[in-house]
Order: sequence, then C-alpha cells, then structure tokens
Amino acid sequence: MNLVLVGFKRCGKSTIGRLLAEHLGLPFFDTDALIEKRYEERTGKKTIVRDIAIQEGEEYFRSIEKEVIHSLCEIQGVIIATGGGAVLDKRNRERLSEIGKIIYLKIGKEILLKRLSSDPIPSYLLGQEINQAIDRLLIERSPIYEDCADFTLDVDEGTLESLLEKLSICMEKVKNYG
Repeated sequence: MNLVLVGFKRCGKSTIGRLLAEHLGLPFFDTDALIEKRYEERTGKKTIVRDIAIQEGEEYFRSIEKEVIHSLCEIQGVIIATGGGAVLDKRNRERLSEIGKIIYLKIGKEILLKRLSSDPIPSYLLGQEINQAIDRLLIERSPIYEDCADFTLDVDEGTLESLLEKLSICMEKVKNYG
C-alpha cells in the first residue's frame, strides 16, 4: 500500500513525504526528483524541474512526468510526493489512484504566497501578477485536488510533528481498512 501526496507547489509534499517515510521506515519517491534524473539521463544535463519546463516547454515536461508516474505503478509500500501539476492530467490522476491512497495537502493562499516568495517564481507563473495568478490557480486546481483525494489534510494548521502524526494515523487506517 502506498500514500501519494498531492497539492500546490510549496505545500510541503516533499518535506512531509520524506519525514513520513523516515518515520514509518518506508522508501520515499519524489516525482520532481525522478523527472530531473530522467532528464539528465536523456540529455546529460543536470537541472531542476522549473528549468526543464522553461527550456524544453510544458508539453515535454509533462510527457516525462507521465512516464515517471507510470514507472511507479508496480512499486508497493512507499510514500510518493508529486509535482503540483501532476494531477491536471486525467490519466495521471487515474494512475496515481491505482498506485495508492491520495492525500491532498491543502494550503491557504496566505501561507502559499509566503512560501512562494522564498523561491524563484514557478515557470507557469512567469509574467503574471502573483496574487492574481495564485487566486486563479486556487480556483482551477483546488477542485481537482479535492476530487482525486482519498483524504485531505490542512497543512495550515498545526506543527510539522502534528501533521506527521495525522498522516501516520491515516496510513494505519488505510492499512487496516483498505
């Protein structure tokens, strides 16, 4: 049984996923890291997902993302963190649902803006006014995250430790009740 973490960029999928996997003694996979690795294997260039999307285009980036998600279908007993846009593709949502139980890490606008301000602007927000772009993304993506999720966890509330505890309980429920 796997747990798949979805949500907006900077909601904590990688951080929480890595810590949860460590806490439960399970392997951790980050689809963004797997995309970067696959891109490097193909091109010989080491770079980050943001730059892959900018340099190669969104369509190329999403095609690698689909391959990576498909490659995780046969793995069991892991925690997986996806990229923020992975669930935009219907086939990705179906595959992620086949892979495991999907947990939506829900984040509020204020905290999201604060976290995004510490990073370079995501490629899909370049050239846009950040407040309006985040409003638009919340309207567009939140229903998709909610619709595909088996569970939702509000990451605005509580400490990292309390979030990990809630996810551990969720993992136990899934193990016990499917």
